[in-house]
Amino acid sequence: MTQCPSCGAGVEVVPGRCRKCGTSIAGPAAAPAFAVAGSGGSAAAAAPALVRGSAPPSFAGLSNYYQQEFSKIYNSNEQYKGTFNWAAFFFGPLWALTKGLYVAAIIAFVAAAATGGFLGLVAGAVFGARGNWFFYNLFVKGKQLPI
Repeated sequence: MTQCPSCGAGVEVVPGRCRKCGTSIAGPAAAPAFAVAGSGGSAAAAAPALVRGSAPPSFAGLSNYYQQEFSKIYNSNEQYKGTFNWAAFFFGPLWALTKGLYVAAIIAFVAAAATGGFLGLVAGAVFGARGNWFFYNLFVKGKQLPI
């Protein structure tokens, strides 16, 4: 375990960025990392880059539900897209905002407003069916997927 020079926190798995403060950490086994959302809803958290053949990404800081879902997605070579997420279904764009999925949330809000709420219902179904996949892509790859 490497110690962060800025905040003193221990950096586990792959050195690159401090999981607590986001400071870059150089080390002999340094791998690229990126800022992601998911740890307490903060976009300043960091996770190791997804590189096949290296250690799997750490899903620490997430609830058990997301740790299990993300592990299933990762272990299936991303063929598995996650189970239906009822919280994402019922709260749609609000759920997306809490996970840092700003692009999808804004698209859903605008579409719902433009159609008198109809596309808001459709967006809720999309978030329910694909919400775990959207959140996984943001957490692991740093990619915001539009609906």
